[in-house]
Formats: sequence, C-alpha cells, structure tokens
Amino acid sequence: MKSVEINDLLSYHFYGNLKVKDGVKVFVDGVAAEKDNAYEYTLKCVKDDKVYDLTSFGKEAGYYIENENSVLFCGNRKNIEKSTSLYRLALKVEKPNLLELQEKNL
Repeated sequence: MKSVEINDLLSYHFYGNLKVKDGVKVFVDGVAAEKDNAYEYTLKCVKDDKVYDLTSFGKEAGYYIENENSVLFCGNRKNIEKSTSLYRLALKVEKPNLLELQEKNL
C-alpha cells in the first residue's frame, strides 16, 4: 500500500455542514490551500441529483438556507478591514436540471 503524501492531501475535498430545508440541500466543500496554509471553503447545492457550485470565493463556510429560493451567507469579498457583508444567493429554476444563481449584496 502506497503511503499518503502531502500532495495527495491537497487534492482531497472535505465535505461537511450539510443542511436540508424545503427540499434544498447545501453543503460546504473544503480544499487545502498550500500557499496560504489554510483551507478554502465554498458552498455547493444538490438539485435533481446534480451538484452545483454556489460560491467560488473560497471563504464561505457558514450559511443559512432561508427558503427553497435562497441561501444566505456572510463574507468580506471586498477585503474591507473590520467589515462583513450578508449575501443572498437566489436559487431560481427556469428549466429542468438548470440552476440559475443570482448573487446580491444585501
């Protein structure tokens, strides 16, 4: 059996914080970021047995499923010191198996 090396760990995805509400399934995907010696966390959604990326910034670990149409999360995407914004991701299905995401800064 081959031993696990550091580079192997950098390619692993660590899934957690699964929440289900009103038929919406959201979870956190964590990936090691060697350069920053940290993890990057993004939100993912399961819809019609397919996984969709909700965020891509890499700092979204906490969230709240507001209802079947939206997910809320906090972040500081503008890198303003001592600042946090609340974001709402609108989940809108216009066609079968198509998930349209609209991001709005509240």
